Amino acid sequence: MTLPEASLAFSILGAGVQFAGVQQQAQAAQVIAAQRAETLRQQQATLAQDVTAEKDAERLRQQLLAREGRQQGGRARVASAALGQLVDEGSAADITDDIAAETAFRKVLSQHKSEALIRNLGIEAQNIEGNIGAVRLEAAAARDAAIFKSAGTILTAGSTLTRRFKLDETSGDLRFRT
Repeated sequence: MTLPEASLAFSILGAGVQFAGVQQQAQAAQVIAAQRAETLRQQQATLAQDVTAEKDAERLRQQLLAREGRQQGGRARVASAALGQLVDEGSAADITDDIAAETAFRKVLSQHKSEALIRNLGIEAQNIEGNIGAVRLEAAAARDAAIFKSAGTILTAGSTLTRRFKLDETSGDLRFRT
């Protein structure tokens, strides 16, 4: 093999290796993007489970608060009766009404906190959806960049090779420049 032939072979081989490297980078970027998107989808699924768990927990809290209110009201009525007071009149009735109002307030407050948490989880899920879209765009951009970089590699190699040859005007053959 002559020096010009070896030079040509190495130029072609180098361009091929560079092309393969660019393709590998693009594939790696797409794999990483797919993994990131999957992780984000798993986070979304976890948020959906958190929303369901919060709704279940709030139903239970509402039941417990109602039960506590009934029990407190019952204890107040028993205490009033033990003191010989009429349980549905006067201060005994006021105490029972206060307990009912406090129970209603605690239930509304609990429901408000739960709804705020569920709203925040929903916003977080929407943000994750946006991030998944961004990851997909990044993967597509990496793929497109690899295509253009690969094309550039091939064109640069072709340009380099053509500069190494000259046309022999007498024979019409391409000759290696020395």
